[in-house]
Amino acid sequence: MDLPEYKSRMEALHTRHASEIRELNAEYALANNPVKVGQVIRSAVCMIRVERIRVYARHYGPPCCAYTGPQLTKSGRPYKSGAVETIYQDNIREIKDA
Repeated sequence: MDLPEYKSRMEALHTRHASEIRELNAEYALANNPVKVGQVIRSAVCMIRVERIRVYARHYGPPCCAYTGPQLTKSGRPYKSGAVETIYQDNIREIKDA
């Protein structure tokens, strides 16, 4: 084995390893996901209607979900400005059906 072969095999290992970690993170986060698309969630800062769920891999703990959607007023209507916010799973205070 020479150096170029070593480097190519090492790169293949890193690529496969990173892919498997992403799959494991997604599997864990989605298995522990309490929210569905269309539900309304509230944090200490804002309230949104969930339109998109993404997996967020943290450096200091297990992966969690990040929910993105239009920010809602207290009455449950979207802001006129069309503001879009993201709430992380750890910051959810309340979950409501739409």
